[in-house]
Amino acid sequence: MSDNIIEFPKKKNLPVMQSIDNDNETSLFFAEIGFHVALDIVQALWENGYDVRNNPECIRDIFMIIETVRGLGHRSEHEEYAMQKISDATFNFFEDEERILYEFLGNLEE
Repeated sequence: MSDNIIEFPKKKNLPVMQSIDNDNETSLFFAEIGFHVALDIVQALWENGYDVRNNPECIRDIFMIIETVRGLGHRSEHEEYAMQKISDATFNFFEDEERILYEFLGNLEE
């Protein structure tokens, strides 16, 4: 194994998954996506010289990523999720959300 590659778990029953085991199947699916997104972000940071292992408080931000993805998934299904209150309060200045969403997503295929 090369010195500049971090081996991340492929799939594992991690504390994140255990802490939400009382949620419904859809919410667990969103959490699993969030977990993998968070791992991808941590890997990209590491590959660019930013090692989150240098500060244990980074776990808070990692959990924020996971919960944000869960909130996004639930919002896409028109379901409420606690994390949405934070994004609603933080990003309440958009005048045309639909236009901004489609500009951001570009030509994303359905």
